Amino acid sequence: MNQSKIVWPGGYGQKPDGTKWSSKFRIVVIEEKPFIFKIPKPNNKKSCNQNFNHSIECPWTHKNVTQNFCCYGYCIDLIRMLSYDLKFEYELYIVPDGHY
Repeated sequence: MNQSKIVWPGGYGQKPDGTKWSSKFRIVVIEEKPFIFKIPKPNNKKSCNQNFNHSIECPWTHKNVTQNFCCYGYCIDLIRMLSYDLKFEYELYIVPDGHY
């Protein structure tokens, strides 16, 4: 392939040095068992791991009302492993309208 004929983003004729990615992502989830389970986060707990092993806080906000949940399951484990391997941070939230 002749890379000299490629027009790169921004109209450049040379390949960019690299792409800069954000190191923190917001990931939207929906409860779909067994991939993602959600349980209410008790008010007296600081983190979800104290409540349920390997769960992550995933708030749900709809019409300016927020409820705090702890999410766990296959997809949560997968996100955790990907973030470790690819070196990124993330925060989860539950889709507000409950639709895919």
